[in-house]
Amino acid sequence: IARQFPNYIISTLAYNQSSVPSKQTKPEKNVEIMFCLTYTDKIFSLEASKQNTSVVNLNLLSQWQKQTSTIFVWDYIVNYNHSLAPFPNLQTLQPNIICFKNRKIDAVFEEAIGTQKGEMSELKSYLVAKLLWSPNIDIESTTNDFLKNYYGPGWLQIKNYLNLLKSEAIKSNVLMNEYSNPLKFKETIFSEKNILQYKSFLDNALKYGENNTYIKNRILQESLSIDYV
Repeated sequence: IARQFPNYIISTLAYNQSSVPSKQTKPEKNVEIMFCLTYTDKIFSLEASKQNTSVVNLNLLSQWQKQTSTIFVWDYIVNYNHSLAPFPNLQTLQPNIICFKNRKIDAVFEEAIGTQKGEMSELKSYLVAKLLWSPNIDIESTTNDFLKNYYGPGWLQIKNYLNLLKSEAIKSNVLMNEYSNPLKFKETIFSEKNILQYKSFLDNALKYGENNTYIKNRILQESLSIDYV
């Protein structure tokens, strides 16, 4: 098909069963390989993770890059089976996008929440938009800027909640991918002790937003994540 239409880009998926490049056939120059990063570690970045799924994905991406420079990376930053559950992957967003940039990949799509609602979807959409535009932004100040303006005077409580989620995720030493059941983390990230602490942070944030309906509803929305797990 690519040879019949040399003036067009023909896009095809390297996705699960088609993720391994052929040893016999190389893509034509006008074939775009849409490489989908599936089942990768979401707690640690692609390059920092010791989980086999992340290592394999990066290795496959390198194999494709030896065959073609026309690659579109399709990444996943959400839990599809449990989109309401807390998904502590904020620390991976910037290093992964920088990883793609350093590999000279100039087409990247970060798939997050779609029609279904999910935890921290507004924050993650904001950060990903900023990072795809400029990967080397100051991620800490950008995050703080969003939290201050979106969650109001109680934003530090939201920040404490996110920081505890991240630290507990890093300590858990359990693979978390885009389909992980929260029950995998009932002794670690989602232990009873942690759940109570997360809820305390969100309840404290709510006290600051009682007089503002918009802020109050935004914090209540995030509280659904703790209710869910």
